[in-house]
Amino acid sequence: MMTIGSYSLDLNEPLTLAALGGGALLILICILLLATLRRAGRSADAVQMVATQLGRVSQDVMALGQGQQQLAGNIQTVSDAQATSQVHVVQTMERRLADVQAQMAERLAENATRSARAMTDMQERMKDTLAGFVREDDQEPDGIAGTPRHDRQGPDEYRETVGRCPVIAGHPVEQTAAGDVRGNPADRYRVQSPSE
Repeated sequence: MMTIGSYSLDLNEPLTLAALGGGALLILICILLLATLRRAGRSADAVQMVATQLGRVSQDVMALGQGQQQLAGNIQTVSDAQATSQVHVVQTMERRLADVQAQMAERLAENATRSARAMTDMQERMKDTLAGFVREDDQEPDGIAGTPRHDRQGPDEYRETVGRCPVIAGHPVEQTAAGDVRGNPADRYRVQSPSE
């Protein structure tokens, strides 16, 4: 028998044993219920943490998507700017090349005009010059090479030319020894007079 305060319990009675077993079972169920609620609270905290992290990951993915769109836009802007600058460079080069070609064409035309004028002036001067040498009796220019009368020298001109050249005039030429003459190589030769 067991006495608790004013109550006395007989442990041999089945009703007391059933009441004690039921109370123990009730206490066990309460403990298990508290443990389950505690675990559920922890799971809820874990789920909330996972949900928070998933929200952050979602925000990061959205930020990456926006950054990728900005990058694509920036790349497009850069490529458009580069294409525009290349077009401007090509247009500038074509304009400059066209200007240079036009200047060259003008200068070539000017040079051709000047050359034509110079040739015309020279022909007129030659006509004027040759007109002064035309004989009045046969109207042919005097002294033009290639005509039968004017391709040879006269006898007086021939004697003058021969008299100036010592070898043709009959004067022998002696060569002095190369070691004897220093300085001008023309001094190595001396003209002998006909009496020698």
